Amino acid sequence: MTGLRAAVVRSLLVGLLIAFPPIGAPPATPTPPGNVHLALGDSLTAGVGASDPGARGFAALVTGYLSAQTGRPTALVNLAVPGETTASFLSGGQLARAEAAIADARAAGRRLDPITLSLGANDLIAAPATANDRERALAGVAANLRRILAALVSAAGPGDRAPRLLVLTPYDPTATDPSLPNTDAWWIARLNDAIAAETAGAGGTLVPLDPVVRGREAELTHRPTDIHPTNAGHAAIAAAVWAASRFDRNPPSVRFDRPAPGTLTRRTPTVAALVGDPAGIAEVTWSVDGALQGPLPFVPALGAHATVWDTRPLAPGRHLLEVRATDIGGNVATASLMVEVLGPATPLPSN
Repeated sequence: MTGLRAAVVRSLLVGLLIAFPPIGAPPATPTPPGNVHLALGDSLTAGVGASDPGARGFAALVTGYLSAQTGRPTALVNLAVPGETTASFLSGGQLARAEAAIADARAAGRRLDPITLSLGANDLIAAPATANDRERALAGVAANLRRILAALVSAAGPGDRAPRLLVLTPYDPTATDPSLPNTDAWWIARLNDAIAAETAGAGGTLVPLDPVVRGREAELTHRPTDIHPTNAGHAAIAAAVWAASRFDRNPPSVRFDRPAPGTLTRRTPTVAALVGDPAGIAEVTWSVDGALQGPLPFVPALGAHATVWDTRPLAPGRHLLEVRATDIGGNVATASLMVEVLGPATPLPSN
């Protein structure tokens, strides 16, 4: 394999991410996260591509969300090894170290949840580019991953407080059509299918990364020199992991700070909303009479998400303002406010 295709495939150290949710359907009342996050796998979990892997890699970011959600520190135990394959994970000691970490946490009375794992992409990279060799690589991933997941689930123990199992499939860095047979994108899609099947067999939840990255490769990866995630890419992956984990099922808080309800005292008032969430806010938008106006950016000087609203094009009368906030877990909350806009010939009331 030569040229751009070889460079792209060799740089596919991005792997998969796996964390372990309770086996079976999620409980009606979700089990809270533990106080230890065990991160395993290859370069993705190791944080390669981030400016500071220990702080801005996705595993570190997820750990921060866990601490914010629970209000207590969560320890990150990151055993990931860049370049790890499913075979080397089994034979090179990472699985044994993971089992020891699980046993140590239990002995110390600490609850380990989640476990995250990124594996599989390097198996495909190492295989020669022939169809037969890649088919053998995919079969090896499936067989090895089945053993790995079974060993981790066994070490973690049964019950409704078992660690969550979340499996993140690798994204396609080539940004090409995966329906075209024997292209790199097609083989990555086949790899994802194999991972999905083993994840389902282990009772896990699949978190596809391709929809997260597709169309945003220039922003979320270091292409064309390297397809590992940028800081923004690791943040997007962490958000996807957090949303899939369902640790956070509570909506963010949102309320209007400005304007006051009733008749507006300015024709270009400030629209400001106070929005909060323990893990963080992903997006805040605002609308007028159901028509989306766009993002409502955070303004540090106001300590709120705010913008200036030009009401002059509106017809006089009552209008509905709404702010919609989405947290990193994908939970949504809204706040609405009815105001009255006066006509251009009507004097404004005094404050």
